[in-house]
Amino acid sequence: MRPLTIQTALMGAMLLTPLLGAETHNIDIGMIITPFNANTDQGALWRLSDHLADDQYLVIYFYPAAMTGGCTAQACAYRDISPQFKQLDVEVVGISGDSVQGLQVFKEAYDLNFTLLSDVNGTLAQRFGVPYGDGGSLLRKVNDQEVTLNRGQSISRWTFVLNAQGQVVFKDTQVNAGQDANKVLDFIRRQKIEAKGD
Repeated sequence: MRPLTIQTALMGAMLLTPLLGAETHNIDIGMIITPFNANTDQGALWRLSDHLADDQYLVIYFYPAAMTGGCTAQACAYRDISPQFKQLDVEVVGISGDSVQGLQVFKEAYDLNFTLLSDVNGTLAQRFGVPYGDGGSLLRKVNDQEVTLNRGQSISRWTFVLNAQGQVVFKDTQVNAGQDANKVLDFIRRQKIEAKGD
């Protein structure tokens, strides 16, 4: 299965708000993200501290649900320009409320070449101040087989970029799914050019 067209970015938009009583943080540009761990699409433990390095950037983008139109368009855009991110020493990580199993299906179905993290309880969304709401289930056909994907939370589509110190240098709360990857790439290119000029 290969990418849907960018037009699918217009489909399936979700308006989400924090769960009642959930503690959220107002993370803004200039703030430092405290260390956190999460499970990857392969079930391994991912640690933020292992992915911060000199002269590198870490893109962390939150999205509502694997295997939906806009989220697929966004993921495939990041996949398709990954060589350009690698040239700039940039790592990309996508986060959703999907289960590890659901993320495995999503990654394999679209040949995604970056890590997906599972946030079934909304813990990471809270940490970054990203709105989220009740999850659900989706039935999708993959390789001629019907698969049920479960997610604990549906998380809003927000994107962050961290520098080597874990400091937020970019934040977008009005993400266009199909254009997100290129917007982030342009931002990081400008940052690299400005750093060379200092």
